[in-house]
Amino acid sequence: MILGHTQPAATTLVDAYTAAAPAVVKIVAANRAAATEFRIALAPLGAADAADHYVVYDKPIEANDALVSAAVDLETGDVVRVRSTSGSVVFQVNGIEV
Repeated sequence: MILGHTQPAATTLVDAYTAAAPAVVKIVAANRAAATEFRIALAPLGAADAADHYVVYDKPIEANDALVSAAVDLETGDVVRVRSTSGSVVFQVNGIEV
């Protein structure tokens, strides 16, 4: 099930999904243009951005490629945040709230 999706502007960190209940999710990053880098942060209970929230940091992604994260367990109120260097990466959060 699609729980959230976004294509943030270049270098802009945005909330892609906030868990309304405990959830198991995977995050897809799909690059629609030239090679770039992206980030994924998991903020417990929606805490302010912090270095220790990042599970992916400046990961290279080739042009017209997609990468899928491992499954991630979230608690109610946890937030998935995403960012890309170029603004050409579409992020989708797929999973199930339990």
